[in-house]
Amino acid sequence: MGLILFLTEKSIMKTDIARKFSLGEFKGCYPYLTESTVWDIVGEKELNGRNDIIKHCESVRNYFDSVTTDFTLLKIFEDHQHVTVTGIARFIRDNQVVAVISSCDVYTFLPDFTLKSIHSYCIKH
Repeated sequence: MGLILFLTEKSIMKTDIARKFSLGEFKGCYPYLTESTVWDIVGEKELNGRNDIIKHCESVRNYFDSVTTDFTLLKIFEDHQHVTVTGIARFIRDNQVVAVISSCDVYTFLPDFTLKSIHSYCIKH
């Protein structure tokens, strides 16, 4: 019984890290980034290592803080090493929707819960 509980706690932790990152709650995820973590924002850029990823997260966070954000998570899938989060983000300024983005983030975790990679697919409507 203890083993099942332990695996469940691991599952919750990975899902929570992925969910927070996908919602733009980046700071809580920084401890899980390493110098080997790669974030591939498909079709836009690839970020390598903790420092580059944090710098980009701070830039994205600044944008999020300049608009009203409405994030809707649609689905979360998980296996032993991966968590996938899909959702839609609406960005609003002065009561006008300025952007709508559908996204799919695929997180690959190492056994110590650090992130090996993130692959983000974003489609602007």
